Amino acid sequence: MRESLTKYLNKTSISKQIALLFSVISFFVIILISTAYMFAISSQSNLAVIYDKHVSPLEDLNEIRNIYEINILDTINEMSEGYISYEDANEILILSKKLLSEKWRAYRLKDE
Repeated sequence: MRESLTKYLNKTSISKQIALLFSVISFFVIILISTAYMFAISSQSNLAVIYDKHVSPLEDLNEIRNIYEINILDTINEMSEGYISYEDANEILILSKKLLSEKWRAYRLKDE
């Protein structure tokens, strides 16, 4: 087979040999690009899964922490220092409790 290929290449013109070489190289480049593209798509979907499973819950927990820290702790501190009344503080705390309950419920539903 190698001899027949050598005979064929010796009989063909230089332009045909260059075209054949270019075709073979182009074929392998297309295979390489296709493989790299499939790997990139696979990696992107893996990153989306990692983000959804690990980063997104951390963002939700950070939001819950911020609600607690800002709405509840700051309200208690402002009430104890006399900046807001007991009634206003109570209303803020009731709303904060509802908001925290909703956020916790959404967080737990995502986890399931």
